[in-house]
Amino acid sequence: MEELAYSDEGAISRYFFFEGVNKLDVFVEDVGKEYEYETILKKLFGEKYKISEIFPLGGKNNVIKTLDEFIENGTIDSEIPKIFIVDGDFDKYLDNIEVKEHPNLVYLEKYNIENYYVDKKATVSFMKGKLEKLDKKVEEIIKFEEWLEETVNDLKPIFILYCIIQENELGIPNVGESEHRIFEDLSGKVISQAYDLLKLQVEKELPNVSELERIMEEKYLKENSDFFDLICGKHLLCSLFLHLKSCGKGFRRADLEWHLTQNIDISKLDFLKQRVETLV
Repeated sequence: MEELAYSDEGAISRYFFFEGVNKLDVFVEDVGKEYEYETILKKLFGEKYKISEIFPLGGKNNVIKTLDEFIENGTIDSEIPKIFIVDGDFDKYLDNIEVKEHPNLVYLEKYNIENYYVDKKATVSFMKGKLEKLDKKVEEIIKFEEWLEETVNDLKPIFILYCIIQENELGIPNVGESEHRIFEDLSGKVISQAYDLLKLQVEKELPNVSELERIMEEKYLKENSDFFDLICGKHLLCSLFLHLKSCGKGFRRADLEWHLTQNIDISKLDFLKQRVETLV
């Protein structure tokens, strides 16, 4: 229902209510994540642009539809520049998805904004306050690189199946399901049977799924050197949270994510900064 609540007339009306308060209008998918985008954009642009309001539209389709409306009514090139930010998702790898191109539209280069939060330095600084130890000792305890390599490797075959499910429109629950369902609660490791059970479901619809997996993997590797960008950032953060909890004292996932947001490696979003600067 969230998609409907922020779609069409409601979203546009909210924009017109706040029209003129910004020096840069930013439209995003995620409802309720405006504060995160505000933090990130302030790091990215400093005081160069006043951004008092961010407009969440409740999904990629709504973002693109709103962009189209601005194009159609001739206001896309108004005095105040507008940038429309959408998740990368699987769009580049699926034949049934059309990737729209427009100067004001930016696809994140990774799956979604949460991928950019997964960072060793920021994670170590968070856990330093929890473990009350020097950086080197914290690194030894949390083993960030080992966790990340293992988690990406274990999630890779699952997410390739998710791509196949979406490309063939099978209707099998996939990346939109709760991320907790494929991780062990006490360690954050991927449940060993998760891939096998999912593949059995897909095989009932597509007996040649093993060949499709090979093709999808090759398609992905034409665009990327590793599989980090294939994995939804929410899944990585879920695993990281559970993994870190197993290393020390308890804390809330929201506190971890907020710290990571505040300490994001902003250079990873230079492509977004460059795109905005072409509009002004």
